Amino acid sequence: MEFEKYVNLGREIGLSGQELLDFAQNRETIEKKERAKSEKEAREDRERVRKHEMEMKELELRLREAQVVGGTQEPEISLSRRVKLPQLSPFQDGRDEIDDYLSRFQTFATAAGWPESQWASLLSTLLTGRALAVYAAMQVAESCDYKKLKS
Repeated sequence: MEFEKYVNLGREIGLSGQELLDFAQNRETIEKKERAKSEKEAREDRERVRKHEMEMKELELRLREAQVVGGTQEPEISLSRRVKLPQLSPFQDGRDEIDDYLSRFQTFATAAGWPESQWASLLSTLLTGRALAVYAAMQVAESCDYKKLKS
């Protein structure tokens, strides 16, 4: 179907014979590549959204577990509804100094009015590399305590 469209277009601009065939095939190939690229980007976007939703559910679960273990009586706050993710770039090993990064995070979290009890969970979404490995290796109660995570 698309090929016929390009053949007609080629004829309109005065092409014929092999030149017309090459034009139509080239245009069809370009369109297929663009469509494949667009579909790939859409799949990647869906995967990023799915991964983000899973991370948020895991953070909410960890927060609930920490509240049960720590016995906190703070009202339950749904992270996905009440707290927007930080607009900070993720921590990069080798590029960022952890102390400077934590200072920026604390400033941002304070300015945003986030309860300190949620800082550890929110920070965890920004960790990469060794910092993320350290976080993942911590006990649930410790990983949900910002002061322990920070040290």
